[in-house]
Amino acid sequence: MTKFFDYWKVERSVFLRPVEPSDLYLTEGLRADLDRLILLTRQPQILTLVTGSKGTGKSSILKWIHGNMPVSTHETLLTTMISAEKTSGWLTPRLGEFFGVPLPVAAGDNQLRSVVAQFDELIDEKRNLVVIIDAAHLGETSAAWQEVTGLMSLQALAGACVSFVLCGEPFIRELFATTPELATAMSFAIEILPLTAESTSSYITHRLRIAEINAEFTPESTALIFATTKGIIAKINALAENCLMECCHLGTRVVTPEIVHAASRYIGGKQPSSNPILVGPGTLTTPLTAIYKPTPPKSSAQPSTQSPEAVGDHPQAQQPAVTPKDAAPADPPAQEAAGIKLASLFKSEATRRRQ
Repeated sequence: MTKFFDYWKVERSVFLRPVEPSDLYLTEGLRADLDRLILLTRQPQILTLVTGSKGTGKSSILKWIHGNMPVSTHETLLTTMISAEKTSGWLTPRLGEFFGVPLPVAAGDNQLRSVVAQFDELIDEKRNLVVIIDAAHLGETSAAWQEVTGLMSLQALAGACVSFVLCGEPFIRELFATTPELATAMSFAIEILPLTAESTSSYITHRLRIAEINAEFTPESTALIFATTKGIIAKINALAENCLMECCHLGTRVVTPEIVHAASRYIGGKQPSSNPILVGPGTLTTPLTAIYKPTPPKSSAQPSTQSPEAVGDHPQAQQPAVTPKDAAPADPPAQEAAGIKLASLFKSEATRRRQ
């Protein structure tokens, strides 16, 4: 990997690293939908849904929403569900920890009263709380959302200061749409769709630009990437990163369909086809299996250190030894990307502070 970083003059992966919310790729239509969601969510007593299939970039969008809440008037709790929930009782303790107040040992109304008292303080301070919940599809029943609907009802009777953004796979939208009490609480819903062929090309160009690397994906190669990934961003990232690794291995900066095809063997363990690939009006005359034939190992009399080119079909399997002073700096933990601490997703170390 050190050779990869040196070849492209980067310190981290190009497509697999998280991007800052300000660098998030949004199509024109999605940005318009998110602008509406932000406008609504800044108001209290609003519940919105963000849904999409796996790998469509929902969590990155939530960080973008989180970053677009005004600090001067809003508190923001960004949290996630990590296990399936069928009953209520999982949300109130998180709200209590967010506010930094000890909750009664007994669950139920006593805990809720402690949290609602904090809401009254927010109302007095003329501030709002936005609760953003990722992986919301893990709330599998209407009972799992009883705390949310209960808080919405309480705000209808007294002051309002809390809104919710629930994000998950399409199941959560189906659950809310088919459950009367949940459907009544829902104010707005958008669906994150896979990229189109055109936006796949734009997305790749965007990621190359923010990484500031000199690489070219030909129109034929981006078309093949779209056909292979069906526009799922997570799959595009994985395949495009492997394409850059293939370019490094071959000493080129132009990603062609041949390179995309060869790189795809690292996605799900596929092997390259021995049949020629059509490239424009002509064909590739040399089978890919010949191009990527493993290099014979060096004799035992030679030094044992291997270069990345000598690894064969799996250039990532072995890496040359490096001394500590030559080693590339370690990447920062992924959970700290975009300024969000992992602990803040579960406990009271709020990412926003009251002023």
